[in-house]
Amino acid sequence: MYAYKSHVKISNNRELVIKLPNDIPEGNAEIIIISDSKPEINTAGSNSNRLISRLDEWINQIPPVPHIPLSSIDRGELYK
Repeated sequence: MYAYKSHVKISNNRELVIKLPNDIPEGNAEIIIISDSKPEINTAGSNSNRLISRLDEWINQIPPVPHIPLSSIDRGELYK
């Protein structure tokens, strides 16, 4: 295995041209890109917004869970 490390600048069009030294052998290779910065998170698309809206509507249609105080539960029924 032969390793080669080089620092590059990634342009706005995301194209990267690498000129390798002559002593790197020909053949298959694996390239790993490690960036110093995190990718920007894009805002959700219209499909995502529509899905979120429909889920919110569905959640609002679910009836509330009834509240039963523990003092009103007959614990004797649990142990029969």
